[in-house]
Amino acid sequence: MLLKVKKYSFINAKIRGMKSHLFGEDKYRQLMGTTQLDAFVKALMETGYGDELLKIASNEVEITEITKALDKDLIATYETILKFFSYRNESTFIAYLVSRFEVENLKVIIRGKFKGLSAVLINDSIIPTNGLSNIDYDRLINSKDIEEFVSSLGNTRYGSLLKQALPLFIKEKRTALLERPLEESYYLSIFEALETLTKNDNRIIKRYLGTIVDCFNIMVILRHRIYYNVPTKVVQSMIIPMKFRLTMNNAKSLSHATEENYRELFEKTYYGKKVGEYVDLPGLEMELNSIMADAARKALSGSPFNIGTIIGFLALKELEVSNLKCIAEGKRHNLAEGEIAESLVM
Repeated sequence: MLLKVKKYSFINAKIRGMKSHLFGEDKYRQLMGTTQLDAFVKALMETGYGDELLKIASNEVEITEITKALDKDLIATYETILKFFSYRNESTFIAYLVSRFEVENLKVIIRGKFKGLSAVLINDSIIPTNGLSNIDYDRLINSKDIEEFVSSLGNTRYGSLLKQALPLFIKEKRTALLERPLEESYYLSIFEALETLTKNDNRIIKRYLGTIVDCFNIMVILRHRIYYNVPTKVVQSMIIPMKFRLTMNNAKSLSHATEENYRELFEKTYYGKKVGEYVDLPGLEMELNSIMADAARKALSGSPFNIGTIIGFLALKELEVSNLKCIAEGKRHNLAEGEIAESLVM
């Protein structure tokens, strides 16, 4: 017990201070109540995000600049945690979590190249990881096609899985078929790193990450079956093969779903019993997002002397940044406050 207290006491005090700056509903309402995008940015400058937003040079703030500033603040939060937490195994595990942004950037490049976007437009959507990734994004962005992109990642942990998925992608022309191997390699690395943690930390993180993977699989399966009518066999190849409360039989059953029966199939899962009422598939996805947010809060609210404090806080910080991006986009398109609120996960 004394070792746990010693290991987490300082970083826990640091996180308690950082947690106090997370936005509550009142702050979100204030930001949603601003008149236009520039008013939203002005209000946000009075918060902890002000330092990054003040670095924007132009008078008329562009949405891409706002997004970059928010991402930089998030990365800086990870850097702060890594700076103030000196225990090797746990710090290494947190560093693995940072590679989540590496995966997101690779997905951005895949989608951009598939759509034929210019290198400039793709680069605008890249999360600035400040040296926390050794991936050469410029080289990947400027690769001539998807095949060269996959080849360039051959020596990375993503290379083997991407190479295996490439033939089906070429046949089906669906970017999710290449995104899934990126997600799988990320979670494989995370779960391998878990084995270096204490038994208690391992249990806490497995419960949290298990919920994340389950919800991710449900959304991927139903989105591609219902929205895009992707064949069952192809959908099944998109499933991350890591089981928690969503059994493989559940996942396979959902992969056969239609618009008429997906509710019935979903209700047979653990999460079907947890989710409240929802109008349609987007409503279900919002409910699953809320379940993931609750899993982060549960990890954060337990004993302060374990890694759940760190993981829960970082997850809620990511959620806050995601919500702020939604508000910014809403202001950009002059959406009503109620319309914006529907996109936020609280």
